[in-house]
Amino acid sequence: MVVLGTAALVGWALQSRSLTDLGTASSLKANTALCLVALGIAVLLMGTERQRLRTVLEVAAAVVATATILEHARARSLGIDELLFDDRFSPIGAAGRASEARISCSFSRHPCPTSKYRQATKPCLPMTV
Repeated sequence: MVVLGTAALVGWALQSRSLTDLGTASSLKANTALCLVALGIAVLLMGTERQRLRTVLEVAAAVVATATILEHARARSLGIDELLFDDRFSPIGAAGRASEARISCSFSRHPCPTSKYRQATKPCLPMTV
């Protein structure tokens, strides 16, 4: 997780779409990459004496995730989407933010579809993207 998140963050810093791509038409957003790095480090800290740092990293990732979900639910930007980098890869209005379909599919146990309605073993909620 740390390597994937770091690679994506480097991609955002260098404006390199190839480093931020997930092998699909979408890219790993900077906020998501930062959360992956934080959670990956938190996992590495399990069983060490650095439990307070681990908790801080976990809570920080949860705050970013909750804020992103609130942005979608309220259809308003809280400004966290592009705190680190300007998103030059996404369409206007969706910059920096994971799509609603990706968020809903993150609770499923299968890869997220690239279209709104793709047959899967466990269907995603049909959402507008």
